[in-house]
Amino acid sequence: CCEADYYSSTGAFQRLAKSPGFRGVSLTATVLFLVWLGMVVDYNPAGALSEAPQVFIVMHWLFVLFYSLELCVRLLAFESRGNALRCLGFKLDIILLLELIFAACVPAGNVSMQRFVGILDFVQFARVVSLINAMPELAILFKGLAVAFRSLLWCVLLFALMIYIFAICFSRIMAGTPDSEMFVSVAEGMWTLWTHGILTGSPGDLAEYIQEHGGGGAAFLFVLFFLMSFSMLVVMAGVLCEVLSSVASAEVGKLKAAYIVTALRGAQCSSAFWTSKEGFLHGLQSEPGSVLQQHGIDLAELAEFADFLFADGGFASLDALAGEVASIGMPGSNSDNVRKDVRRDIMRLERRLLRSLGNSSSPDVSGACE
Repeated sequence: CCEADYYSSTGAFQRLAKSPGFRGVSLTATVLFLVWLGMVVDYNPAGALSEAPQVFIVMHWLFVLFYSLELCVRLLAFESRGNALRCLGFKLDIILLLELIFAACVPAGNVSMQRFVGILDFVQFARVVSLINAMPELAILFKGLAVAFRSLLWCVLLFALMIYIFAICFSRIMAGTPDSEMFVSVAEGMWTLWTHGILTGSPGDLAEYIQEHGGGGAAFLFVLFFLMSFSMLVVMAGVLCEVLSSVASAEVGKLKAAYIVTALRGAQCSSAFWTSKEGFLHGLQSEPGSVLQQHGIDLAELAEFADFLFADGGFASLDALAGEVASIGMPGSNSDNVRKDVRRDIMRLERRLLRSLGNSSSPDVSGACE
């Protein structure tokens, strides 16, 4: 969830938690903390915090104090304290703070517990998530990689198929030759090609071995490497660019919708603006329409698609309407695609009417549908 959505609308703590300065200080502290973790690994010889030099003890408790105060401010900013447990980010920060406190309480001399805490310290790198969310470029990149994971699996399957085919080829070529233990079976050949060729990235030694025991079979090895390198370059680059483009478009749409919501809230439009078509059209001719026009929204385009927007009734919230407004009214949006979808729905309705009436003629109902 978005934590700020559950904040109270009044009070000093909610103003502080929503302020850009508070967010900037938190991100700066997170960067310093991640840098400090690396310094602890390099310069702190002690296994337990109680045995560490004084500077490490002081810095550790300073970070505990800061993150405690930050969580207190965020907790007091909630309209209902119970809503804090509905936010994954808030619960994660509580767990990370408890881990810091637990690491400080490990007794000296307990080697097994110190090793466990050393491994547990890796969870602190979950704070990188806040940095990623603060940087849209990194967020788009990571989301793109997550979406591309399925496509990457198919690429791996393609490479495995290539290795399988050439393993059969080399096993046949080198069958019956002495000292050909690397290709005694198809499975062994696949393992050889993977470990001695693909992973190392230098097929020279393997090519010499194949040339020595299999005659001209070394040429097939270079064909394999060429095919895999070319396929990896084309497929991976194409998939990554396509996925990143899709994710970036989606993120831009979300940002547009967020700007529109902020603008409309400032205009103080009534709930009728997003619950009924009449209220929506009336709003376009008053203050909400002026605000949208200032943000580059084409009001004529929106009015044209009013029937389409409210075909299933009103919207549940201003945010839901803003997403549709961003996709239709922004310059360079997909309004042409939306118009095509509307026309396609009209054609489907025509066919349904014809089937229900059992009439072979084609009455002109498109005007009525529009």
